[in-house]
Amino acid sequence: MPNNKNAIVRYQCIDEMLHNWSHYYTTHDIQEACNDKLSELKDDSEPVTLRCIQKDLNFLENYFGASIMRYTAQGKRCVKYEDPTFSIFSPAISQEEKNLLTEVLATLGQFKGLDNFDWLESLRRSLNFEQNKKRIIEFSKSPDLKNENLLGELFDCISKKIPITLRYKPFGKPESSYTVYPYLLKQYNNRWFLIATEELKERISNFALDRIQSIERKPDLKYEECPFDLEDLYKNIYGVSINKSAKIEEIVFWVSDKTAPYIETKKILESQRKLSWNEREGLSKEYPNLPKNGCVFAMTGMVNRELRRELCSYFEDLEVLKPRTLRDKIIQDIEKMSEKYSNNEPTVR
Repeated sequence: MPNNKNAIVRYQCIDEMLHNWSHYYTTHDIQEACNDKLSELKDDSEPVTLRCIQKDLNFLENYFGASIMRYTAQGKRCVKYEDPTFSIFSPAISQEEKNLLTEVLATLGQFKGLDNFDWLESLRRSLNFEQNKKRIIEFSKSPDLKNENLLGELFDCISKKIPITLRYKPFGKPESSYTVYPYLLKQYNNRWFLIATEELKERISNFALDRIQSIERKPDLKYEECPFDLEDLYKNIYGVSINKSAKIEEIVFWVSDKTAPYIETKKILESQRKLSWNEREGLSKEYPNLPKNGCVFAMTGMVNRELRRELCSYFEDLEVLKPRTLRDKIIQDIEKMSEKYSNNEPTVR
């Protein structure tokens, strides 16, 4: 890689790290990051030295007018821009991009309880965006949802890749402390959940925001990227719970004619599809009592409690055919419910 391209890569890396006020970066950290970046680009030049980084910092100050702070944090000598909004890479945006950002800011601004999103208004004013008076998109939310103010703070920690320590109190259990790497905010059934992995554990956990008592940022800890592709993983999961012992498998179920249009237009999982007549005829050999009416659907997914609840919510209009383990579990659920309702009088006193 020519030296001028090498320099551009270094300036981009340094600018990004000086711009990030959420972490404490030393010149050693910047040196390591620059060498990692150049290594990714398969650059065969000599490694970047500390002396080179110092010269680059001086160049940014003298040529670009950057004000760089040298300070002590966590017992280390760190550097950052004095102005967190400053960057030597600040391209102008087009009118089309400005119009799109206006809609994005308006949509984000409709979330209530995002106390840490005060910067949205500052950004709107600094870009001279017009404020939409009429709401175009509205998101459903539970009026009883607690800790809405955590949404903004957690959003900030995820976007800036900052590890956090949670004080968390599950229902019916004592309060515990968890140090986690936050990845995703997900809404399910009018509740917000934080999807994260715990420190030293490579498994996905979910934390309901209304059960989080407090959070503490840990900018001195190294952030670990998610070991899974969350977008791909949640394509096969209904809700937020991940059953550690479960696997992704095919789920086949029959639906009555009156309910089939609802199921077909509002998929339970993304992979859901309606079986063709030929596929259904082949299934009839395996299930001779399969009704002639109705529709049969198939999807691939992970069986968890949320999925069982959803399937059971259609009552007699939906019957799970396979896997057998899921069908048996639903039969057990129905039998337990039947015991509760077997007498006219309530069993709960």
